[in-house]
Amino acid sequence: VGKMEDAPKAGPPPILAATTGRVARLMEDYGFIETDDGDEHYFHRNAVAGKAFGQLSEGTAVSFVVEDGPQGPQAARVKAVERRTAAS
Repeated sequence: VGKMEDAPKAGPPPILAATTGRVARLMEDYGFIETDDGDEHYFHRNAVAGKAFGQLSEGTAVSFVVEDGPQGPQAARVKAVERRTAAS
């Protein structure tokens, strides 16, 4: 009688490093974030923390993580942040 192999154990999802950018374009239910290095990431209104989607506007500084979505990488856990400048 052969031994049953242990099934891979599901653990918590990997911790993803947050990155920052700014809202480049904003539509009714989704938008695009541009990072400082020029990458652009799609996000859906459901990816915005809390009910803050309506408080975002083009140019708003945000933090987010990149996750695999149904059509490729997309921004998740999006939240507005105060962007510091060299003068502050």
